[in-house]
Amino acid sequence: MSQSNVLSFDIWDTVIRRACHPDEIKLYVSRYIYLKFNRYLNTSYRDYYDIYFERCKLEGEIGSQSKLSGNDDEYMHSEVFRALLNQISDGTIPESEDVIGELIKIELEQEKYVTYLDSEIEDLIHSQQRKRIFFVSDFYSNKKFIEELLAHVGFKVEYSGGYVSSEVRLNKRSGKLFQYFHTEQSINADEHIHIGDSLIADVESPQKLGINTIHYFHEVEEKKRENNRIKFEQRMANKGFKINISKANESIVLQENSYKELNEIGRENGIIFFTFVMEIIEEAVKKGYSKIYYLTREGEFFKKIHDVILDNNLYGLKLPESEILEVSRVATFAPSIQNVTLEEFMRLWNQYSTQSMDAFFQSLNIDIKNFAQFLDDYSIDSKEEIQYPWLNLKIQSLFHDINFCDKLKEELEGKRSLLLKYFAEKGITKNTERIFLVDIGWRGTIQDNIANIFNETIVDGYYVGLYDFINKQPFNTTKTSFIAKEVMNSVLRFVSPFEMMCNSPSGSVVSYELNENHIKVKKVNDRAEDSVHMQFIKYFQDGVLSIGRELTHLVKNHALTSQDLKKQSVTTLQFLLQEPPKILTAAFFELAHNETFGLGKYVEKKVKFPYLLTLMAVVSKNHRRKLKQFIENSSWPQGLLIYKGLDLLNRYYNKHMSKLFQSTNGIINTGSSDLVNLQNEVEDQNRLLGERYSAMMEMEAMIKERDLTIKEQGKLLEERYNSMMEMEKLIKERDHLINVLEEKLRHKLNG
Repeated sequence: MSQSNVLSFDIWDTVIRRACHPDEIKLYVSRYIYLKFNRYLNTSYRDYYDIYFERCKLEGEIGSQSKLSGNDDEYMHSEVFRALLNQISDGTIPESEDVIGELIKIELEQEKYVTYLDSEIEDLIHSQQRKRIFFVSDFYSNKKFIEELLAHVGFKVEYSGGYVSSEVRLNKRSGKLFQYFHTEQSINADEHIHIGDSLIADVESPQKLGINTIHYFHEVEEKKRENNRIKFEQRMANKGFKINISKANESIVLQENSYKELNEIGRENGIIFFTFVMEIIEEAVKKGYSKIYYLTREGEFFKKIHDVILDNNLYGLKLPESEILEVSRVATFAPSIQNVTLEEFMRLWNQYSTQSMDAFFQSLNIDIKNFAQFLDDYSIDSKEEIQYPWLNLKIQSLFHDINFCDKLKEELEGKRSLLLKYFAEKGITKNTERIFLVDIGWRGTIQDNIANIFNETIVDGYYVGLYDFINKQPFNTTKTSFIAKEVMNSVLRFVSPFEMMCNSPSGSVVSYELNENHIKVKKVNDRAEDSVHMQFIKYFQDGVLSIGRELTHLVKNHALTSQDLKKQSVTTLQFLLQEPPKILTAAFFELAHNETFGLGKYVEKKVKFPYLLTLMAVVSKNHRRKLKQFIENSSWPQGLLIYKGLDLLNRYYNKHMSKLFQSTNGIINTGSSDLVNLQNEVEDQNRLLGERYSAMMEMEAMIKERDLTIKEQGKLLEERYNSMMEMEKLIKERDHLINVLEEKLRHKLNG
């Protein structure tokens, strides 16, 4: 046994182990900075990886400056953070000196979260029976930082003190830190034994000075360390991370095997929903929101995920609260109507160009009986499906009736008054500067309605997916989609099954009522829809929520964001919808989908499959076309084929469709630039212009037809001419808006 009186030990990967790669601690702090101080960052720092790389660069520069001064390439937390904050924000982050202390504290807390005590090191140190024991570490924090970590992991060895490279600008790799230690403690090298894991810093370097060394190698821990290194390198290569969720705990007891299967399916696909809500929270933090409003009904499920994330504090900073906003298209459309005109109702008819007056009044949640006399006066059959109602002579005459307009306006204003009271109870008033809404998709109609009601409030909307907008977008809205626009068709072309997975049994909101100075939300439930939820979807959603603790632990351990998980989550969603479990397809085809807004009814998803047509499609191109049209009309082709046991046909269908989408398949949205937004807006406005021109041509054709049979009705012709003029005015407004957007686009391209 050595006769040395002094023993020193290394800290990292000797006494203290990490459950992640060391640089993921730096990524954690970089993520914190990126989210909390996002509005101060220079535009070149597009994600938290950019901040991490800048930190590494500054560490190298400060270390080099230290070496030029005759020391080793060492640096302290505080000076790196000071330089980093200044570099990434041009010095605009307020109270940056306080922020430096905040970041050091954040890094310490994350170190505590991921660190644990090596299981064998204490026995080794005790076996040496040294009189005096010290730690000697190459690290960029101070001694107090390390002592807090040793206490946190429960290190029970009594030590006399410690030396850290950053405090004296000397390190173990050069041997100078050991020499400094010997001078401070008045000892010779041959009196000193050192324990550590690094072959260079803890073995070769001290041995050159005559220090006795023990190379510490813990095989099990080193395998974990190597695995963390490999994962980190893969992550840094593509800015992505693969999450693997464990199987459900066998102790979970469910009444039937089908429930257990649904629970496991939920676990396997939970990353889809958690990644979406993570992105929502991250965007809200970056924009400085303190509350996120989740819209019913799917928002009730998203809110549960939000609260799991809050409970597990995976970002290390204060996150926005969650609140349910009980709304629907039916409950918000009528209050959003400002004037009773044909143009105002185009927001409805642009989506449902064929509609009966019965469906029209159901979309407004207004009793048609109160307007029956007006319909009789103009010989309008309430059940008749009218194509292009705004061009129909009877409907036009109805909307020129002042008494009808006044009565309808009175009903609409009453609904608006109640909705405003409900929103006020939720903390939203006409004076609210901005609100953050979350819904499942798909065009943001409810957000449009809310934005038209609160027209001086900025309304930010976030969605799983968005399709091309049909209506002109309110100027006070922004809409962001989790799934990129260019892959929506290949990933989420049919939305009904996904809506089913996110649905709740709370009922659809139809209106608001005043009940003793409190607004009561009136809802309607469909028994068949609720039955599907209670028999199937509840267990699927429970499975999703059950991965919360495990997933958030992984996210916090490795300092991940939604962008790191996005590729995996979108791929998982695509597979879920294209190769669905049969039990989910059974749930879907038992469902009645609520289409009260627009169609005025629930739409049954049950279908009778044409097996004979399937056989004939084998030899006939015409029958293949008919078969494809049939399964497309089911609202979930892959679900229908799996449900009917036609797995082989489903694989053929997926292969066929993938060829159609291969040019865009696999592109994941990681955030769009202003340039892309402008391009998209120009495209949308051009499309709207084309629709207006088409409507104008249709109107012109109708005028010619009327002229042939109604030569004496000059007044009617004059009204048609005025309508043409109004349409031309709209077209000119569109032309002007497109010119402005194209000018901005040219400016971006030239800039």
